[in-house]
Amino acid sequence: MRALIRHLFITMLLFVAATRVAAADAEGRAFTNAVHLFQDGFHARAEISFSNLVAQFPESPRVAEALLFQARASMAQQRFQPALDLLGTNLARSGGLADQFKYWLGRVQLDSGKPDAAAETFAQFNNAFTNSSLRLDAAVSEAEARFGLRQWARVADLIESRGAFQSAASTRGTNDALVARGYLLLARALFQQRLLDRVERALDRVADAAPDPRLRWERQFLLCQVQFTVGRLPDALASATNLLSIARINGDAQLRAASIALLGDILHASNEPDAAMRAYEANLGAGVPIERQREAFVKTVHISLERNQLGDAAARLEKFLSDHATEAGSDVALLSLGELRLKQFQLGTNAPAVTNVPTATNLVDLAFDNFNRIARDFPKSPFTAHAQLGRGWALIVQGKNGEALPAFRAAADGLPKSDAQAVALFKLADLQFASGELTNAVQSYRRVVDDYAEYPRVQRELVDRALYQMLQAGLAARDKVSAGEAIRRVTSDYPKSIYAERGLLLFGQALTDLATPAEARKVFADFIRLFPESDLVDEARLAIARSHERERNWDAAIREYAQWLTQFPTNENVPRAEFSRAVALYESGAETNALTEFTNFVVRFPASLLAARAQNWVGDYYFNRGLRRAEGDIDFREAERNYQLLFTPRTISTNWPVTELTFAAQLKAGRAAFRRQSWDQALYYFTNLIPAAEADMICPRSLVCEAVFAYGDTWIQRPGADALDRFSKALTIFEYIPKHYPQDSQLPRAWGRMADCYFQLASADPRAYTNAYEHYRKATSEPGADVTTRSAAEFRMGEVRRKQAALIQGAESMQMQRQALDHYLNVAYAANLREGERPVAIWVRDAAVAGATLCEAQKNWELAIKLYQRVAEMIPTLRESMDKKIKNAREQQSMQK
Repeated sequence: MRALIRHLFITMLLFVAATRVAAADAEGRAFTNAVHLFQDGFHARAEISFSNLVAQFPESPRVAEALLFQARASMAQQRFQPALDLLGTNLARSGGLADQFKYWLGRVQLDSGKPDAAAETFAQFNNAFTNSSLRLDAAVSEAEARFGLRQWARVADLIESRGAFQSAASTRGTNDALVARGYLLLARALFQQRLLDRVERALDRVADAAPDPRLRWERQFLLCQVQFTVGRLPDALASATNLLSIARINGDAQLRAASIALLGDILHASNEPDAAMRAYEANLGAGVPIERQREAFVKTVHISLERNQLGDAAARLEKFLSDHATEAGSDVALLSLGELRLKQFQLGTNAPAVTNVPTATNLVDLAFDNFNRIARDFPKSPFTAHAQLGRGWALIVQGKNGEALPAFRAAADGLPKSDAQAVALFKLADLQFASGELTNAVQSYRRVVDDYAEYPRVQRELVDRALYQMLQAGLAARDKVSAGEAIRRVTSDYPKSIYAERGLLLFGQALTDLATPAEARKVFADFIRLFPESDLVDEARLAIARSHERERNWDAAIREYAQWLTQFPTNENVPRAEFSRAVALYESGAETNALTEFTNFVVRFPASLLAARAQNWVGDYYFNRGLRRAEGDIDFREAERNYQLLFTPRTISTNWPVTELTFAAQLKAGRAAFRRQSWDQALYYFTNLIPAAEADMICPRSLVCEAVFAYGDTWIQRPGADALDRFSKALTIFEYIPKHYPQDSQLPRAWGRMADCYFQLASADPRAYTNAYEHYRKATSEPGADVTTRSAAEFRMGEVRRKQAALIQGAESMQMQRQALDHYLNVAYAANLREGERPVAIWVRDAAVAGATLCEAQKNWELAIKLYQRVAEMIPTLRESMDKKIKNAREQQSMQK
């Protein structure tokens, strides 16, 4: 029995072992078959096979490897999210394959368009897996990710520093493809930073015999670009010839076409148009990528245009389109013909007779029709975006900038990365700037600057302009960061460009306006240091003085202007500097010195546009001094004389143009005559000013209204006539404003002045109180009336009611008194204020005192006391007089009790 049991036990063990062996064999076969599927490129089936293997054998030691293969199979199908999920969630199960999991996680992130995440993953890899066989791959991949993030300096540091790349590269040599890729990335990053001498040194590290033919081509292409960019055309030509040989050996049509295009560009720049034409024509044959065909066709047309062979080119294109209207390639011809028509327009060529475009009347119409036909007849054309670029140019010529903006946007979005896309972006930015899309404009200019380092023409012709425009757009948006970035880059990368000088000066001036004058002075100092021979040094020095003005540091400004005048005694800006120095003298408190300078200025620079302002300042000086002095009549007369010089006829040699100041001076002369009580002279100024100002659109309407008020006030003050006659005449004068300027902001004030006249006329005819009250009411109800005007009118409405109450008795009189008190209280307790307004102290005082007096008359001592207290709180200087009134009121209140 025991022997039987032992036999059964052994048999069972053998069965289990056999089962395990069979399972192991099945697992092994499944794994091997899945690997073969992966290696043979059947990635979808391989992905499913590895997934099934993991599900069927979850405890297998091959699970980690199967998961890794499954993720790579997903990645090969560009199913990036499943690959990310597999690698990211199974790091804990990776075991001895942790470095491979981490590496492929980074590759999936990079290939799926997440360079920031990829860069971080590869950085973590290189820190954690210093002995991994994938360390060089990870180092190069991190550099690739940083390159995609435009972190050019970081890329260079990764490749050149004693880190993962140098450690691995030192043992593998420059013939290794990965090492070559790394050094090419270094060269490209240096090229982006315009460190062209270092680019060539980096390329020297890439062996000519690198194992990957494409890497050899990329090396030669970049070398050729560097030589072309720095203007070493013979070297670039030799390199381009070698580049073409490498491309032919490679057998890649894309590389060969790119080589031919670059060769053509170099020959064109070398002033060899025939050779350039032959090179471009080599890209017009069969098998050449369509974009390169189009580029070559356009460039051959452009060479013809440069030779002024416009008619022949247009005729050939017209005939082609007539014979092959809807055939493949006609879209290219339409585009080229449209561009040629625009070129003819630019050169002023007359349009030839065309019968197939009946609506076209000129070259721009012809071009516009060509571009539109591409969208209409070839909706799937790869040249649609190029046509949009042409439409944008045509629309600009037609003055339709609003329609041009979306055309350039479509071109910028649809064009491949190229010179043309850079131009589209630049024009899009210009139109965004002009239309007020300042933030978008800055972004578009920045793209032109950042994205086309490998395009020599863009670098030569657009980038410095784009930086200057970016500076202007940034300043207009008050984006000091973007503006600062633009000026730093234009002065460092393009120090000899005219935009560097202009931009730095503009930036400093803007900083002055942005209330950062100390920063501005540093910029101006940098300008003088960087461009000591510039024609704009005098402007920079003047700007330094103005920066002191912004800080109200008048002594420093005076010193700077004096030094400038010594250094540039014959400069065309001498009048501007002298005028500014005189202003600074006045602001510093040296009024007498300023008077001398302004007086001399008019004599020295009579033809300067600033001379009129200087003359006006002299008049203001005497007018203001007359307000301060007891013997002011002398000063007012002198002010009047100086103002007269601004609007009376002068000799031709010193004639000043008619400006707003011309009319303002006549108004001021009238006010000066008014102050010295020369009524007839004042009336003469005002009555002549009003029709002259109305007839000249230069004069603002508000100044006409001011003249009307001054005219009416003068008539009221003018002695010799009956007082009621004066107010009656003034009433008709003030009525001029609501009749002729009903929308003017001065209308509420006019209602108030008319009401004042009615109030005075009511002394003879009490019925005028009704008109006075109604006009005061209009003044308070106007939406544009300011708080002073409304407070004065509200107070005077109380005065009208008080006067009316005195004319009658009984209940009606009491009602009028209550209305009067209500108006006084509205002002005293600020019930008449609108949002954001503050009470006007003088009207609070008058209303409170008038209200208190009315209350005292009504024996309402308590309210009278409160009103006097309100005045004392509002105006502390009146507290003593208010306290006396309060004391008297309390005594009266006590006696009444």
